[in-house]
Amino acid sequence: MGVINGEYTKDSPDIESLLELNPRVQLSATIKPSCETKLEKHRWKRNANKSCNGCAENLYENDFRDIKHTTLSERGALREAMRCLKCADAPCQKSCPTQLDIKAFISSIANKIFMKMNIRQIVSPEIIRNRNEAHKQPIALLGSGPASISCASFLARLGYTNLTIYEKEEYLGGLSSSEIPQYRLPYNVVDFEIQLAKDLGIKGFTAIRAVPEEELDGQWVEDVDQTLTLRADLVISAFGSDLVDPEVKEALKPLKFDNNGIPIVNTKTQQSSENWVFLGGDVAGVAETTVIDLSVEMCGIRFEHPFGLASAPPTTTGAMCRRAFEQGWSFVLTKTFGLDKDLVTNVSPRIVRGTTSGPIYGPGQGSFLNIELISEKTAENALKELKRDFPTKIVIASIMASFDKDDWTELAVRSEAAGADALELNLSCPHGMGERGMGLACGQDTEMVKQISLWVRSAVKIPFFPKMTPNITDIRKIAIAAKEGGAHGVTATNTVSGLMGLRSDSSAWPSVGRNKLTTYGGVSGNAIRPIALRAVSAIANELPGFPILAAGGIDSAESGLQFLNAGASVCSAVQNQDFTLVQDYCSGLRTLLYLQGISALADWDGQSPPVEKHQKGKPLLLKNAHLPALGNFREKRYKLEKDLLVQNGDFIENNEVYVTKRPDNQPKKVPKIKDMIGTALDKVGAYNDLDNSQQVVAVIDDDLCINCGKCYMTCNDSGYQAITFDRDSHLAHVNEENCTGCTLCHSVCPIPGNSIKRNFGTGQWILWDAGLT
Repeated sequence: MGVINGEYTKDSPDIESLLELNPRVQLSATIKPSCETKLEKHRWKRNANKSCNGCAENLYENDFRDIKHTTLSERGALREAMRCLKCADAPCQKSCPTQLDIKAFISSIANKIFMKMNIRQIVSPEIIRNRNEAHKQPIALLGSGPASISCASFLARLGYTNLTIYEKEEYLGGLSSSEIPQYRLPYNVVDFEIQLAKDLGIKGFTAIRAVPEEELDGQWVEDVDQTLTLRADLVISAFGSDLVDPEVKEALKPLKFDNNGIPIVNTKTQQSSENWVFLGGDVAGVAETTVIDLSVEMCGIRFEHPFGLASAPPTTTGAMCRRAFEQGWSFVLTKTFGLDKDLVTNVSPRIVRGTTSGPIYGPGQGSFLNIELISEKTAENALKELKRDFPTKIVIASIMASFDKDDWTELAVRSEAAGADALELNLSCPHGMGERGMGLACGQDTEMVKQISLWVRSAVKIPFFPKMTPNITDIRKIAIAAKEGGAHGVTATNTVSGLMGLRSDSSAWPSVGRNKLTTYGGVSGNAIRPIALRAVSAIANELPGFPILAAGGIDSAESGLQFLNAGASVCSAVQNQDFTLVQDYCSGLRTLLYLQGISALADWDGQSPPVEKHQKGKPLLLKNAHLPALGNFREKRYKLEKDLLVQNGDFIENNEVYVTKRPDNQPKKVPKIKDMIGTALDKVGAYNDLDNSQQVVAVIDDDLCINCGKCYMTCNDSGYQAITFDRDSHLAHVNEENCTGCTLCHSVCPIPGNSIKRNFGTGQWILWDAGLT
């Protein structure tokens, strides 16, 4: 930018014009007559009018996109799921007739996405191994409604192999398929459930009459002299409707009925008054609307899977470690302990929620801060008991001492004798312990780290891992010192020293005592994940093959896989929910590994498919029309879409509804954990390795854009004034000559996927010279 009227800091006229719609501080009230706003609103409305349109033309003929089952997009569903508190003894679960595991259900909420993965359902190998003759008995189910399909599927999962569903109508699904649109399921959802049943070997036949006396037109021919007896060991009734026909009730004798005309049923066993008849669905009165190997070996130690608990409050006591193992965690690092002479007394309060999530309270916090010291307990007895009762689990003792050979030797020897599989040397506690000559006081000095490692190496035979501090300029130097001292690997990383926040009265939280004093504490959680990922990848690149135990912001299978890709061998997690989340971590990681082997899903990001063009979660029929979804433009778009729907009544094709396909997606080779370790390291390097000759520019997709203008405002005030914003249509457009490819616009775009793509540009950049000569 040059000199404007002798001024170096004023915008040129073309930039002033571009900034016309950029927000400005409003210094006075705005007065506008209601008669004007009533007219103006029609230009900007995104919803339908409240008033009756009389006999106006129906804009929604053949348009079945707006159905409640698919209202939420994938990201919308995940965001809604985050609101779940996952309560203790959850009332919703206790009152739910399905008795689903709510935490697991919420974690698996992207069921629609799983459908698109096109993976077949299989029977557990354990079930297959334990099948017997009883599993070969023929089982017939009459009617193909949801009760029969569910019943057959569950029986097949339990190992039964001879299951057949007979349906009177020409289609499967019962009322799920035949009800009016407001109450039926989308056809592709019903088809998905039916296909999963077929995957298990369940057979289905349509247009089947139960008895020869029923004519094709539904009329019955009764022969009083003929009695039909059907030999069966068990009868499962899944009518899926009320019993109001007296002839049907007569045919069900000797079943006993209650005062409401419903068969008497044992609600726990689904058994009727006759021990050989079982009931399901509405008639029972209870109806409502391949294993992946995760094991990994590190330093000669076999971990069942890569998820364990970091040395932190969740591993304070032996009882807590026991509960963690019982829930499925692969390993634990005990809360750091020292010698009796170094026992501490903690202050209170000392563990608080972070401020990085803004005004969001409850689970799913982005960070925590603690000023807790090491454990107030010793751990020898706990180590012995845990190894005795959980021989396949891994117990790593986290120990700390000052720079004293005898202290480190005693702690290491006693821990090894107690049965610890490995040691973690805590050289990095960022608060309290450093003032006592321990923790960070040792971990920032390369010579101290090397010497302590040499002491421990000479004292024990089990592997040990010095714990790295992120509170240092170059963490690689500390890792090199640890390796030179004989360490088998390192833990990266400990908490980051920080001050979480100040109140309006200038006091901090946590504040201790009447004087409300505080100190710098250790920040943990997702907020430090970028720091931890940087530490892990930097060490892995500097010391190829050197084992790394990762810690810092690991709260899901996806984040755990990131650390494995960055070079870690196992991941420790401190979670803000409860111990049961490990099952979600493991199932998620198995899924991610399985998907890695399916070439047809190469363009997916983990479990998320590419984002299709849509508005408000519903697929677009009219593409590249450059019509925003607001005001008169929205009405014009609807009319054009209606013309398409009327011309082509095949709304399933038009709405891009996913229909389950077979053959299903089969992986060529499912990678193991060891195959994923360090796969990203060749993509992470020095700045000078980056190619500044391959530039990109932003491209805005009008079909995904919601016309909020965030890209425009960000580019104006934090970027390069390369985006214009139309006053009438609110369509944003990128000027390629001004765009420098910074991706600020991409970063603030609220559309996942997203509406702003990158494209390799050809224009020359216009650089701002800031008036320099």
